[in-house]
Amino acid sequence: MIGGKTDAIAKVSDASLVLYKQDGSEGARWNLRDCLPAKYTTTQASSDATDLFKETIEISHSGLQKVPTLGTTI
Repeated sequence: MIGGKTDAIAKVSDASLVLYKQDGSEGARWNLRDCLPAKYTTTQASSDATDLFKETIEISHSGLQKVPTLGTTI
């Protein structure tokens, strides 16, 4: 550990981002190629806050493809 940061080796991999409908069926899908996490942020957590806690993950990639789901067209 140097300067408070951990020494981590990031592994490039493929991934899919999938959104689901309320009935549990797949609503949308994107396939990402050669992904790496680029940034991770959160909102402040507080026991007396009325706002939702939010997490944001930014992902760098070398390709993004929208995959058609049943009943949709690109």
